[in-house]
Parts: sequence; structure tokens; C-alpha cells
Amino acid sequence: MNDPEFYRRLIDASPVGIAFVRAGKLEFINRAGKEILGEPRAVEEIGDLDSLTSEHDWQLIRSAAGRLWARRSDFGEGTLLLFRLPGEELRAPGMGDLRHEILVERLADVVFVIDLNGKFVFLNQGFTRATGWKREDWIGRHFTEIVAPEYRDLTRERFHAGPPPDGICQYTIEILTADGRRIPAELRVTSLRDQGGRELGRIGTARDVSERRRFEEELRRRNEALDLILNTMGEGVV
Repeated sequence: MNDPEFYRRLIDASPVGIAFVRAGKLEFINRAGKEILGEPRAVEEIGDLDSLTSEHDWQLIRSAAGRLWARRSDFGEGTLLLFRLPGEELRAPGMGDLRHEILVERLADVVFVIDLNGKFVFLNQGFTRATGWKREDWIGRHFTEIVAPEYRDLTRERFHAGPPPDGICQYTIEILTADGRRIPAELRVTSLRDQGGRELGRIGTARDVSERRRFEEELRRRNEALDLILNTMGEGVV
């Protein structure tokens, strides 16, 4: 989890084609996208993107590879495109949002993507499990809104400073839950870049470390009690 390439491999491992378009130019496409479309060099080869409504459900479009299921999401200065070949699993009722296939829905950790404006553009189901919030309610909101007040300046500074070159920024904060609780979360964040190395935003994970913190606190109390006993015994000997 401390390897920035880990996150890039997650995107490449997705069965969903993922592409990023900025100013009408195709800047990034993952492995699944290349397998579906070949080696597209222009946005037009993906299909009629004007027919896609931002944040709309999956729609059928025509592309150089034939008909595709596709959807789009505004992402900072550009557009994040998701697409795959038609399949019965996409037509099945109740499938809903399939973006969980992009980034490790199988992980217990929260997986998030933030654009350069600091707004969430993707959250996995781990976000709802950890916080109780509906993830769709947080898309487009600034990440500091869910951070406990005393940690907001720190997270802003880390966000604007960015991770170290080819590295991951790791630190612990507290986040707010839907039922009013606060949970300690260990963040691991790296930059999301296009194929040319241009920064698109941040991608990372947040892990609930409540159990670890409780264990550390219990260990601290036991050590303090042991020190008190030893000090008392020492005074008695003297």
C-alpha cells in the first residue's frame, strides 16, 4: 500500500475502460480501454460523448469498436469516461452504479479520488460502511467537510503540498460520521496523473484505525499502572 504504482495498477486492473479527456483531447486510457478500443488516439474513436449526461446512468453509444455502454463524470478541468462492451450484466435491473469496479470495491478501506479543486469525484462503498454517509451525497463536495475541524488546516496543507515525488503521503486524522461520531482514519494519498505526467488530482485510501488506537491506549494505561507499581515497590525497599 506504500507503493504509488499500486493505485495505478488498480486502475489498469479494472474490467471497465477508463479514460480522461481534457480540452477535447484524450490524455489517459487504461488497459481495459485499450483492449476494447484498440489504441485510440482521438476522443472521437471512443464515441459520441455529447450524448452522455454528466453523472448519468450507463448509456449506449456508438464508437469505432461498435456499441458501448458508457458514462461520464466531471473531473476537475476535464471529464472522466467509463465504458465497456455491452453485456447482460449491465442490463440486469438493480445493477445501478458500476463505478465500484474502477477502484478496489473489494477492499475494506475507503478508496477516494479528489480533483485538483479538492472535491470528491469517486468514493467506494467502503466510504458508506465506515462513515454511514451515502457516497453519492458526497460527490462534488470538498473533502474538508468530512474532516474534524482541528484537522482541516493540516489536510489542506497536505493536499496543496502534494505527496513527495513518486511517493505516498501518510498521516492520521479524524473524520466525521453520519451519526455524529468521529473515527481516526489513517490516510495514504498519492497523485493521480495522466500518461504525460500531468497531475489530475489525488487518489488514496482511508483506513479506520479505531481498534488500533484503543489497543494503544490500553497498552499505555497498563504501562502507566506498571510504572506506578514498580515505583511504589522501589520506594518501599528504600
